[in-house]
Amino acid sequence: MLRLQRPHRSVVTLLGLSFAVALGCGDGAGSDASVHGAVTGVGDGRASTIQVSPATATVEEGAIASLSCLALDSRGVVVSSSHGWTISDPTVATVAANGAVAAQHPGTAVVSCTVDGKTAAATVTVVASPVAFLEVTPGAGVLVLGKSLQLVGTPLDSNGAVVADHRVQWTTADSAIATV
Repeated sequence: MLRLQRPHRSVVTLLGLSFAVALGCGDGAGSDASVHGAVTGVGDGRASTIQVSPATATVEEGAIASLSCLALDSRGVVVSSSHGWTISDPTVATVAANGAVAAQHPGTAVVSCTVDGKTAAATVTVVASPVAFLEVTPGAGVLVLGKSLQLVGTPLDSNGAVVADHRVQWTTADSAIATV
């Protein structure tokens, strides 16, 4: 039981106590790592549920798909702890620290995200690209210094038919000689 001798002192003590309590608690509006263990909002700060989305993805060989990893604590508050990505078969696809999956060869692999010892996974299926080769027009040309030459790349299947909806990306071996 708290017994107060002087009212003036009790006000100071109560104000001091209120001030200390206000400093020790976050308002729930943001992330306060010193109080909440680096979470967004007010929660217990440890990952309880992990979600990877999309749960399944089909990616053409040579293409990139993006996966996201969401960690929630037991109260459903987003946990901003660091997470790690792994893949079951790196010959099928590779996964970067940001969840970007680069399709390598046809097959299926499981991509996992781990936060605070909890793991969730997604299945990635890599399918063969229908593009068998790329036709570049003109096939050769002479370029005068300071001038440009328009190249056209056409993706073709194994029968020589144009493969629609495939974008051609250009690079140069030496940008000091020519830029694309």
